[in-house]
Amino acid sequence: MHFEFRPLDSLPRLAWCAHLRRGREAVEVRHGPWVETAPEWFVEGAWAGPFGGGGVVEAVHLAGTAGRVEPGQVVFCSPHNLCDRLQSIRVGDDLYVSNSLVFLLRITDDEPDPGYPYYTADRLLQQQAGIRHPDKQLRTARGRRALLHDHCNLAIRPDLSMRRLEKSAIPAPVDYADYVGQLDRIVGAVRANAADPTRRHRRYRPVVMISRGYDSPALAVLMKGHGAREAVTVTDCIADDGTAIGQRLGYEVTGFERLGFQSLRDAPEAEFHATPPGADVVMAVCEEQLVGALLVTGRAYGPLHDAARRAPPDLSLGDVGAITGSMMSEFRLRVGFFQFTPYVLANRHPEALHRMSVAPEMKPWSVGGAYDRPILRRIVEEAGIPHEWFGQRKQASGFHFMRRPNDMSAAGAADFAAYLRTLPPISRRRRWMHRSFVLLRHLRIDGIRQRLCAALGLPPPRRLLVYPLTMVELEMGFAFHWGYARIRSRYDAALGS
Repeated sequence: MHFEFRPLDSLPRLAWCAHLRRGREAVEVRHGPWVETAPEWFVEGAWAGPFGGGGVVEAVHLAGTAGRVEPGQVVFCSPHNLCDRLQSIRVGDDLYVSNSLVFLLRITDDEPDPGYPYYTADRLLQQQAGIRHPDKQLRTARGRRALLHDHCNLAIRPDLSMRRLEKSAIPAPVDYADYVGQLDRIVGAVRANAADPTRRHRRYRPVVMISRGYDSPALAVLMKGHGAREAVTVTDCIADDGTAIGQRLGYEVTGFERLGFQSLRDAPEAEFHATPPGADVVMAVCEEQLVGALLVTGRAYGPLHDAARRAPPDLSLGDVGAITGSMMSEFRLRVGFFQFTPYVLANRHPEALHRMSVAPEMKPWSVGGAYDRPILRRIVEEAGIPHEWFGQRKQASGFHFMRRPNDMSAAGAADFAAYLRTLPPISRRRRWMHRSFVLLRHLRIDGIRQRLCAALGLPPPRRLLVYPLTMVELEMGFAFHWGYARIRSRYDAALGS
């Protein structure tokens, strides 16, 4: 098998879509102008290894997506994190794989099912399921299934048979020094790869998100040792403003307002809702600084370091926070940056991390209570940051969940309302069903099940669909449809190529 590349300058900078036809050796890849290509591989991302060697498939960490031709097959790589993913759709004897769900639907002449308002609920449950439940899919208007592939590699043969290959993983850390050492080596390797001078289109510089929590300050400490100088923080939430921490570490800190996007024009929420449920829209105001950035965040993986848990976290039972960072895909591909979440290295070894967190040697850095992450506290305090400056209370300021149109910008709410008027009215039956789900939520039926299983010594139950269905007004269930409709034209150039 071999690649046939079709570069298109009008596509989003980092977007790509591969087309495989049964029995054909050629794999056509249409891609944006910043995707790096070589005869046997392509990548939009940075990984822990030399840039020019094509070793992206075996890497123990990849921030971004890639593909490589191997004897008898082609392998596509999703990131190690759960912020981005690969998507695929089969249409007869054709198979399409892309790092953009919108690109995938557009090139297969498909769209979200106009009669299905529960994509947000589906994505919440899928993201919370984590890496232990690989079977994730979304329905389409043509009755197809868009398969979502996260934290894996996909091996595809000429007959279109597909195998999921698990990602390479680092060994389980044995103690604090071993864990921090592994993190530091990965951070340094990915940082060097992103800035490699042999990149043809762009060298990527690190930009660190920083707050007054645990996760981002610890990463800021590690990244500082590898030349990072830029940081961004939310400034309109005083309790989470990481400016002082960043400046103490030597960063040039740029502040932004959490709801600053509401003053932007042209409905900024649309491209974030194209990866439902759109709550990462707060990052829209950082667009200028994120061009060509390796964005370093601790999103979604901080709870792995909690010492307050009685047992290691079950990665199949996440919470709503697990979706943070996962709704920037279309924004990221257009602007041109990678999401780098080093803590994902620990998600294969939660037992080892929990054992370290509660070990006697970590007690000097344990503060007790529900928000207690001694491993991260030790990293930050040993870098000279005062104890009381961080890790006091979980704020989650870099996240804005839009439960109703009033949570949008004025331009976004008006455009969304106009789009809703083009749809058939919501039936009384569907509204009645939604109100019933809301009632069940108020009865806390999911919590009752959790407590009952705990009392009987049974494994925790999977979350009910009731929970995410009631997090938004019913009309907001069509925000994904709206996002797709508003940005699909950016992929039109690929249709005739």
